[in-house]
Amino acid sequence: MKQMRYLFIILLATLSLISCKSIEKAETPEEVTKAFVTAFITADFNNMYKYTRSNNKEIIQQLEKTTDDAQRERMKNVKVEFQDVTCKMENDSLAECSCHFTKDGAKRNVDCCLCKENGKWVVDLIAHVKNQ
Repeated sequence: MKQMRYLFIILLATLSLISCKSIEKAETPEEVTKAFVTAFITADFNNMYKYTRSNNKEIIQQLEKTTDDAQRERMKNVKVEFQDVTCKMENDSLAECSCHFTKDGAKRNVDCCLCKENGKWVVDLIAHVKNQ
C-alpha cells in the first residue's frame, strides 16, 4: 500500500511539472521588439529567425551571408541598454513599436512593425520597409 502511495505522489508530481512546462507565457510586443533588436545588433541570427515572420526569413539569410566571422565577433561584444519600448496597437494582431536604446554609449531609436503569427508576436521586416 505504501508503494502505491509513493507511486501516486510521483505520478502527480510528474504531471504537474509537465503541465506547467507546456504553458508558455506569451511574449508581449515590447518583449519581442527588445529581443529582436538585441539579436540584430549582436548578430544572433538564431534569435533573429525566431522573432521574425516566416516569410521574412530570406532577408535574414541574406544578412547572414553578407556578415563575415570577424564582423559577427565584433557585434557579439556590442553593449545595448534599453531605455524604453512603446507600442501602439493597431488591432489585436498588429502593433507598431518604437525602441529607444543606447548602443555603445550612443542613443538610438528603431521602429518595428509586429504582427501575430501562429499566436505569437513577430517582427514583420517587409511591412517595416513598406512603411518607410
